[in-house]
Amino acid sequence: MQNEATIRLVFFVTIFLVCFFLERICPLRGSRSRSSRRQFDNYLFLIIGIITTRIFPPLAAIGAAFFAEKYKIGVLHWTDFPVIYSFFLCILLFDLALYLQHIAMHKVPFLWRYHSVHHSDEIVDLTTGFRFHPGELLFSLCYKWFVVVSLGASPLIVIVCEIFLSAFSLFTHSNIKLVGIPKKIVSKVFITPELHWLHHSIDSVESNRNFGIIFSFWDKIFHTYQKCSNNKVNSLTFGVETMCVSDKRFIELLRHPFS
Repeated sequence: MQNEATIRLVFFVTIFLVCFFLERICPLRGSRSRSSRRQFDNYLFLIIGIITTRIFPPLAAIGAAFFAEKYKIGVLHWTDFPVIYSFFLCILLFDLALYLQHIAMHKVPFLWRYHSVHHSDEIVDLTTGFRFHPGELLFSLCYKWFVVVSLGASPLIVIVCEIFLSAFSLFTHSNIKLVGIPKKIVSKVFITPELHWLHHSIDSVESNRNFGIIFSFWDKIFHTYQKCSNNKVNSLTFGVETMCVSDKRFIELLRHPFS
């Protein structure tokens, strides 16, 4: 689809602005120094991430969808599913695949060296959702390519899934507080900021909980779910214990997996 990049950009900017605004009117955690240097570094990761994904367009999920469509590869090309069922099946299985990838990022030492860059942020907010090492992004591109081709997802479904993933990556890292009934309802199905913030805890037991990207029920099914109250959020310490402060600058973070 020729307008795929534009469509995703419009949604991304819209979601970013909504989360940016909500962080300021209903913060999950009280106002603390956001560190302009830290946020600047996170925006640099966003830029280098965009460059990385554009350098390898054949590995992009949308490229995988066109490949599967051209050669009629994947489960959905071998069955006669209605479009609406195909969409829900794809987003469920896609999210499950990313849940399993996320666990691998923590459990496999080689992958953790890259993913630890994301967890090294000592303040979690909207910009933490940009803090991914290009090596991790490249691995994710290859993994998602395999998942999309295996599913045989259509380009349209892939675009919608990618928009959902971007939205939840921004939302779950954001300093946004949900309260009352909306919080109870949303957290039964979806990952919310406080659930994901627990995952960013410096405590290794807590950081090995709540691996979900969109849906929270994968964690419940596979026993990696842990509730997190608003009071608990205020006592959390973020970061990676084995990384010192001097490791947190942009260039040093890029070098970290190779050191």
